Formats: sequence, C-alpha cells, structure tokens
Amino acid sequence: SLRVKDVTRPVSWTVLARQSGNTLTATADTDIKFSQFNMTPPTVPIATVRDDIHLQVVLVAREPAS
Repeated sequence: SLRVKDVTRPVSWTVLARQSGNTLTATADTDIKFSQFNMTPPTVPIATVRDDIHLQVVLVAREPAS
C-alpha cells in the first residue's frame, strides 16, 4: 500500500536486487496516477503534466568493514 495525502491505495512494485561483494543494491519501481490519490496534476507553464507518475526507490546497503 502507498499513502499520499491521507489516501491509501494498494500498489504493486517491481523489485530488482543485486549483491556485489559486501554491497546490496535494490531498485523498486511502480506506476501510479495523481487521480488515484485525489490530486490533480500540477500546472507548469512550459510543460504538459500528465496524470501518470513513475516512482522509483533505490536502496544501497553495505556491510561494515570488519
């Protein structure tokens, strides 16, 4: 679930994780819409803003050196 501005909706994430040595890197992606969270796309004079939003979260974890 994802909560934005007091609205909670179920969201599915696609996650890719890789380990290299003592480092773990994970990337999670999902696509949502402003309208799913009762929001309107912002108005920007120099661009067109659509209802679609792509979210990406990147996590990097390293084991401490001993």
